[in-house]
Amino acid sequence: MERTIRIFVVLTFFLQRVLSQNLILNPDFDTLVEISCSKSDPYSRQFLAKHWQVPTVSSVDYLSLKEENKLKSYTCKWSDWHPIQVGMKNKIGDNCIGIYPMGFGGYIENISGKLNEPLKKDSIYIVSLKILNAGTHNVYSSLIPRNFGYKFSCDSQVFKIPDREETNTYVIRTNKSKGNHIYNIPKTTRTIKVDPKEKNEGQASCFYQYLFEDNDVYADGIFDLSLIDSTWHSVESVYKARGDEKYLTLSVYKFSNHKEIMELLNKLHFKVRGDKAQTKYFKKHLNKLNLLCFPKNGVFSEENINLVGKYRTFTYLLIDNVSVEQIKH
Repeated sequence: MERTIRIFVVLTFFLQRVLSQNLILNPDFDTLVEISCSKSDPYSRQFLAKHWQVPTVSSVDYLSLKEENKLKSYTCKWSDWHPIQVGMKNKIGDNCIGIYPMGFGGYIENISGKLNEPLKKDSIYIVSLKILNAGTHNVYSSLIPRNFGYKFSCDSQVFKIPDREETNTYVIRTNKSKGNHIYNIPKTTRTIKVDPKEKNEGQASCFYQYLFEDNDVYADGIFDLSLIDSTWHSVESVYKARGDEKYLTLSVYKFSNHKEIMELLNKLHFKVRGDKAQTKYFKKHLNKLNLLCFPKNGVFSEENINLVGKYRTFTYLLIDNVSVEQIKH
């Protein structure tokens, strides 16, 4: 009798999932928008996938997997310059997105998707996606970031944006063509800064230190990425709605041990300079590296430690088939 009840419960849950509607608009990133580019703005601020946007000043990649073993990236035109060339044979769809979720200087990439209807208060939802560990610059990396998850919001911006007047004194200038910078921010600065001269006004800085220092933006759910590899995996999480949420943002969020993370990132960003210095630092402080990422099989290899120093980033993630489905009662 007990076994029959368990089977009934499992089948009921399965049927609920099968019959549920995915609330994410354009979940596979295949529906595109027209983007007009100019020489003065070669990196358009608008994201190519319809109903998706990048909420911070970062460069999430829109990728096409249409050609066998050839990954094309779109930055106002299609190009095959992208260094990541894995996972082509087991692709989910024709297109996906690529994210460096976090760098060791604190750099974060994230993306927000729109729902086709608001969530219902106290209802239970399954949040899921397909994800692949694509390595780092054509080298497979097992350094997978911790604290990568999602947050629901009623408007499109999860991260606090200061008033335009607040940014006139201290500003952060961003330039995608020059990669990561060292920003000389006064110690008295207590708010997120945006450069008013940049065309991407209304976006928060893409560094952990500036997004979360004074803003308690914690994830609604964290995905367990400890076992993902260079094949597509499904990860999911259960969420109880607050009510009226209309957007989902995928990102690394504020750590529960925030103080330790801030100390580590600030040290790497401002004090430990150069490839060899970072490599040496992490070899000496592997317990600190463990705060930020999952090592494959629980072991930090010599190769991965060297990658940390050379590329200053975790692994690159491919994401597809994002889903938010209500569990029917």
